[in-house]
Amino acid sequence: MERELGLLERTVAGVQYWPLFRGDLYRPGGEAPAQGLRDRADLLIRAQARRLTSPAWGEARTIVVPFHRKLAEGRDPFTETLLSQPALGPFLALELLIARERLAPRPGLAVSFLEQGALKSAIEAVARHGELMGAMTKEHAELDAGWTQLTGAPFPLSARRMALRLARFKSWTAELRGRFAATGARRLITTFHLPPAIAAAKAAGMEVVEVQHGAITPQDLQHHYPGRPRVAIFPDQLWTFGRYWSESIEAPANCRAAAVGSARIEAMRREGLSKTPRTALVSSHLPNDGRLFEAAVELARTRADWTFTFRPHPEEDLAEYRRRLPPLANLRLSPAEEDGLRLLASREVHIGVRSTMLFEGMALGARTIVLGLPGAEMLAGAVQAGDASLAASAAEAAAMLDSAPRAEDGERYFSPPATGDELLSLLARG
Repeated sequence: MERELGLLERTVAGVQYWPLFRGDLYRPGGEAPAQGLRDRADLLIRAQARRLTSPAWGEARTIVVPFHRKLAEGRDPFTETLLSQPALGPFLALELLIARERLAPRPGLAVSFLEQGALKSAIEAVARHGELMGAMTKEHAELDAGWTQLTGAPFPLSARRMALRLARFKSWTAELRGRFAATGARRLITTFHLPPAIAAAKAAGMEVVEVQHGAITPQDLQHHYPGRPRVAIFPDQLWTFGRYWSESIEAPANCRAAAVGSARIEAMRREGLSKTPRTALVSSHLPNDGRLFEAAVELARTRADWTFTFRPHPEEDLAEYRRRLPPLANLRLSPAEEDGLRLLASREVHIGVRSTMLFEGMALGARTIVLGLPGAEMLAGAVQAGDASLAASAAEAAAMLDSAPRAEDGERYFSPPATGDELLSLLARG
């Protein structure tokens, strides 16, 4: 459909706009129940405070957008090796406002927040999106006609929503471009796919590298572009955990994907934790409709000879699960402060739908069962490779506990980490 309608050739106000919207068309796993999410009031309060107290951006050679959840001692799980390379410094780390912890300070590293100026640009976008409405309304009419002819259904996004999103993109991109240029930075390394930041950095003449932080599959419409067209709003390099990710998607022609491995997974491998017999971890994901937890309860009731641990997603509310937990001796909840990776490494079987932890479990030698709920298609490659079994129901998963497969090559998903010199070589090649 993308090719038939020429969506990637279309522009409005000089912007190849389709990459901003294509991710809206597929939401694996359904919608998350509101009561299952953490209360965001504290985040909003902290975000407003950080907008007022965020340090000014100074000069830097490399700008890094770290992951919003940190390891012990304020370390970023995905860019720590890069931040240890003096040749790339000085660094400016731009945290997202949602970050609960900040990077620990160190020589050659300044820390501020990416969303400086975002509120101002958002207000400007609301005020100016009417300027784009005429062009977007005309564009939307053509999209709707072609979409309806191909699918029999109207185009799912409104012209007003698209105009407002495009106005926000243009406003924040312009704001960030000026701020990036003022730092003198040569490159942006980000753990998130952030179109305004990517476009702004490129416009400022910077190289852009995106570092994988979660599952990237053919169902991921932010990264997978069949036929490998050129996409302007895309990083120059995509660094992945292992060759599985680089090979399973078609990144745009103007992006080079390279496997750089995972220091966290490799460190856990080297610990060589033994598996506790007849134990299973059920790991949640977002968004979800609650059926995975129901399946975990059914598994515990069906297989009293096994012990089950349910691990909520870090952004889910543990208290809500506690209210729903029945009195079963062989089912417990894993709190956020428990080391999830260590827990995973010690479990014989791992069960889930579309959590990145499923792939981490395969890398750490767990036998894997994918429950056939919405979003399970993201594990299709692993199932087809024989590295995981697909269960249509909790009853079927219960029957698979003793026979589910173990991945033959866990390093396919998470390879040993690249050295600092190897990362520098990738950057030098551009």
